[in-house]
Amino acid sequence: MTKEYNVTDEHKLAFNARTHELEVRLRKEGLNPRFVLNGLQMLIEGNRVKVFSDDDLLAEWKKFYKDIFKVSPGLSKIEIPKKQKGFDRLIILTEKITTRQVFEKYQELFGAEMFQSSVEMLDKLQDCRKGSYAIWMRDQTEPDLEYERLSTQSLKLLKVNCITLKERILAEMKYSREAKPSWRFDIKSNTLCSGSRFNNRLVPSVNGFIEMHIRWRQINEGWNDLCTRKVITTTPDKDSPIGKKTLEKLLENKDLPQSQKKQIQRALIENKI
Repeated sequence: MTKEYNVTDEHKLAFNARTHELEVRLRKEGLNPRFVLNGLQMLIEGNRVKVFSDDDLLAEWKKFYKDIFKVSPGLSKIEIPKKQKGFDRLIILTEKITTRQVFEKYQELFGAEMFQSSVEMLDKLQDCRKGSYAIWMRDQTEPDLEYERLSTQSLKLLKVNCITLKERILAEMKYSREAKPSWRFDIKSNTLCSGSRFNNRLVPSVNGFIEMHIRWRQINEGWNDLCTRKVITTTPDKDSPIGKKTLEKLLENKDLPQSQKKQIQRALIENKI
């Protein structure tokens, strides 16, 4: 027998306000559509929405690696970073899989290409994080637009923990597998994977306009629609909050190359910081 509740006009107004806010955030791609739809369906069916524990998330990633890569990832000693507001998607990396293997598997499943380069370059890629570990990133399809136009050199000065190429591809691969039909990241922008370097001068970027497309950028390169994704790691978060005072302080650095000064000045103007 269905239990009856006393629904007042106040409840109805609150419901309308909250559903409107939910719709606005979903349209702005600030929420994971899969989680929203699944959560709403569970509420309709009268079920309690499940809150995933760290153990649940670890088990989910272990299954992912076994199903997709046919390996036992060995994640028993993984330390999950402390979660921060707005960083809701957990990515777990295993040292048993290389960046090249991740790219080639994505290419096999969904299609991908590298612009004027070969996959052998991925074997020589240097990442700022190594081994098996976990990170949190924002659960959104587009990169962090507050870092638009900032080059890898500028991001390093700001001490931002930036995503690596391996992390970026795995995030989309896992997301695409969950979404059904497959869902791509970076439809409108490019993710600058500043956590990865080739010969300490080239940095990979990724877009998904048609299919995943990887190209290489100079470490001092910054353009419209080119933004990194900040990640949360187990190491202390050393980056300064992005803002007008932070960028203006960087401009006072006499050793800052002129090209980076121009990037920061453009970021101040165009990002309206």
